[in-house]
Amino acid sequence: MRYQLPSLNALRAVEAVGRHGSISGAAKELRVSPGAVSRQLTLLEAHFNCGLFVRTQRGLIISERGQAYLRQVSEAFDLIDEASTNLLGRSNKSTLSVRAFGTFGTEWLLPRLNEFERKHPEIEITLKAQLKLVDFDTEDADVGIVIGLGNLANIDYEMLCTPHYLPVLSRALLERHGPISSPDDLAKFRLLHSMGTSFGWKDWLDAAGATGVDGDSGHQMQNYSQVYSAMRQGAGVALGQLLLLGDDVISGHLVAPLNTMISGRNGPYYIVWPKRRRVKAEVEAFRSWLIDAVQAAAARQKAALPKLRLIASKTYKAEKRSQA
Repeated sequence: MRYQLPSLNALRAVEAVGRHGSISGAAKELRVSPGAVSRQLTLLEAHFNCGLFVRTQRGLIISERGQAYLRQVSEAFDLIDEASTNLLGRSNKSTLSVRAFGTFGTEWLLPRLNEFERKHPEIEITLKAQLKLVDFDTEDADVGIVIGLGNLANIDYEMLCTPHYLPVLSRALLERHGPISSPDDLAKFRLLHSMGTSFGWKDWLDAAGATGVDGDSGHQMQNYSQVYSAMRQGAGVALGQLLLLGDDVISGHLVAPLNTMISGRNGPYYIVWPKRRRVKAEVEAFRSWLIDAVQAAAARQKAALPKLRLIASKTYKAEKRSQA
């Protein structure tokens, strides 16, 4: 059978423009000039003798016929991608490339990957920690775990949880410097700060009503991974995420002497993946496992630490009022 196919480059161009909603976005992904992409669209429309896009002053709008064609073309590209991946694998193993927000990846996900491996021994994971949002058009990634959402045009997503923060320290440090029964008792301890966020100790101290603690004092570190490492060594008190450190508090390796928590200002954790007609089976398996694991951890921590209470900082309340 002889196929009546247009140019493969033209098909790649129309598929990319459809996903990005712009010629410039498609050109960046395909690493060609916007003019080259525009010419491919013109060739494709000439091939079919119909308009796939409507040109307006604000950009391209895909036509009804173009939408129908794009759906089928996207499905075809997904099938080709899946077949190529299977051929390259040449074994019963499949791979999944995960990009995880720094501290979540190192503190929570990495120690639990063996649980996923036991459930899915056929999937091999490549894990990379990063602070920026995942760009699936330029990065070799199948799935990402991020705080907050950026451009939603080309991704699907599901919320995992909202991070809650409270003071956490090593048991040895607490025994050396005496008990902590109120927020002002933190004045006896060195506070540990992450320079990678605008959110921190001043927010928590404000919410807890502390009056005798300097929220700017203490050690400054590059990120929360360094903060948690220093805290475990007894260098000071960290403003720790309950999800990431809660199991260590439950086991007694760490101590959370005060029951007051606040939510982070950067938004919830999300799992994100490229918007496609056919979701990779490996992505679906990882998504399902991750959501179940996070929910189970949150439920376990809530049951073991029932006295914890969530309050809002004055800064958070002011931001909400300004948005109303």
